[in-house]
Amino acid sequence: MKKRGQITIFIIIGIIILIVVALLLYVQREKVSGFLNQPIETIPSQYLPVKNFVQGCVANTATQAIMLLGLQGGYLQIPQWAQADPRAGISLTPDGNMRIPLWYYHDQNHVPTIEGMQNEITTYIGKNLNLCLKNFTALSDRFNIQASDKIDITTQIGDEAVTIHMKFPLRTQLLEEPEASQDIITFISSVPVRLRRMHRLAKEILNAENKLSYIENITIDLMAAGPDIPFSDMAFDC
Repeated sequence: MKKRGQITIFIIIGIIILIVVALLLYVQREKVSGFLNQPIETIPSQYLPVKNFVQGCVANTATQAIMLLGLQGGYLQIPQWAQADPRAGISLTPDGNMRIPLWYYHDQNHVPTIEGMQNEITTYIGKNLNLCLKNFTALSDRFNIQASDKIDITTQIGDEAVTIHMKFPLRTQLLEEPEASQDIITFISSVPVRLRRMHRLAKEILNAENKLSYIENITIDLMAAGPDIPFSDMAFDC
């Protein structure tokens, strides 16, 4: 009876583990579906050039945003605190229009958040997407496209890619079939860059440097090794 009781306990624990795993998988799936917000939009094949064109423009604009964000240390818009103090960042151009704000300055942590980067990428796409779309002139020989004024963009930074989900209602007509039309609403584009992993690694490097003062200590070691640098009877600390 004792052995049977132990086996029953293991069975119950096993069932609980299975339930927990199933719940975790369900929650993860719901998160993904919640981000996409609706099932995959299916449209007739003759309208696919419009969808592909828009998604290509979203991907190109997002790539521009990510490249600029990467060059500027996780910021698309240089924060006011970094603009006000020339020593709070490293200028990449002589005019200072491109800068890398210091993540740690005057004992203050300025590491950009994932949410902040997502919002900046979203804003950049919203402001610059039309530079690529150009009022759909590239498709004007085949389609008549009426675009809605309402556009909703969401950016998700993942470990393997940055995904952009956009709702942009388009009423699309084939010029050879003016009596038929198709509404295209949902556009999903993905840029294969490991931005979240880069962000996480950069924070780990920053935290390690702040804890160990590696760069400062090796600088002192190099000063001590330099025969032309007066070092005796002098005190340094990081």
